Amino acid sequence: DLTTSGGSLDITSFNGLLSTAAGADINASGGAGTASVRLESLDPSQNLTIGGGITSGTGGANLRAGGDLAVNGVVNGGGGAVQLRANSDGGGLGNLAVNAAVSTTGAGAITLRGVQFSQSGTGTIGSDSGSVNGLFTGLSTVSRAITSTSGMLTLDTATTLNINAAVSGGGGVTLGGTAINGNGSGTVTAQNNAIQITGGGAVDMIAAIDSNGGNVTIGAGSALDLGSGLISSAGGVITFTSGGVMTLTGPVSTGGGAFNADVTGAGALSIENDIITSGGDMDITTFNGLLSSTAGADLNASGGAGTASIRLESLNAGQGLTIGAGVTSGTGGANLRAGGNVTGNGVVNGGGGTAQLIANTDNGIAG
Repeated sequence: DLTTSGGSLDITSFNGLLSTAAGADINASGGAGTASVRLESLDPSQNLTIGGGITSGTGGANLRAGGDLAVNGVVNGGGGAVQLRANSDGGGLGNLAVNAAVSTTGAGAITLRGVQFSQSGTGTIGSDSGSVNGLFTGLSTVSRAITSTSGMLTLDTATTLNINAAVSGGGGVTLGGTAINGNGSGTVTAQNNAIQITGGGAVDMIAAIDSNGGNVTIGAGSALDLGSGLISSAGGVITFTSGGVMTLTGPVSTGGGAFNADVTGAGALSIENDIITSGGDMDITTFNGLLSSTAGADLNASGGAGTASIRLESLNAGQGLTIGAGVTSGTGGANLRAGGNVTGNGVVNGGGGTAQLIANTDNGIAG
């Protein structure tokens, strides 16, 4: 063990592995409580491996490696910032592996950097009111919970981001990658703040997404597939966009906020569960693909002030609109349109407003 009882600690290697063994704890807490801990392997081909615990004061814990950084011991930032930086020279070599719990209290922020990112063991990551910011360039997988109780959570990679455990940012959540995948454990939660999920290619999320009052924006450059988990905003606006096929398998609830879904390229949009806005306007379009709802998938904008409207439109002349379940608006009315055919297999209720069912909107020869 290395114990300073409040004195700062600085350990570096210029061109060699820097490591601590399991059970070899480094502790700079105590005294005035302001001590910092820095461990850094400077050479771009050399690694830093943490086997024992790291505890700092409010000066924070700064663990850096030009190569790989493996955290196998508990890291506690003591209320200060925690920085875990692999590939610190930006040379393209250096993965970050978090295999034990990393945390700090108060406003201490947590910064995560590296090429690839992975978690295992007890490798949760958490801050109280400080932000958690992860920026990577390679395949990155969240396998243990990452949380900021009231701060912002940002995870972004230049390739694929896998969300296989809960991520939560009380101050909002931003997720980005060329592709974003989430399994049944990959819930996304904010507290009255925005959630933004942006994939340059496909986005495929399964678990629940809940902003608790903030806006929810999910965009995919190609296919967007949202699974069985409830997507809810408790008054925030929910917006989905995709450049290709969009599939909405689970229920959506805005709690009074508006709902917008748009396929901006060639691709169908399939609604397979209820969308309920409780008084928020609903606007759903496809640019060049079938727009459809399945049997039992009700679209309901009634409630609230009672003035909400619903617009469902398949814009391309050769594409249709097929309604498999109920459509209910407020006094703003229900507007169902297609360049091709409109097929209504569910009850349409204009809620006191105008109900329009218009096929062949481009006045072509089909519809």
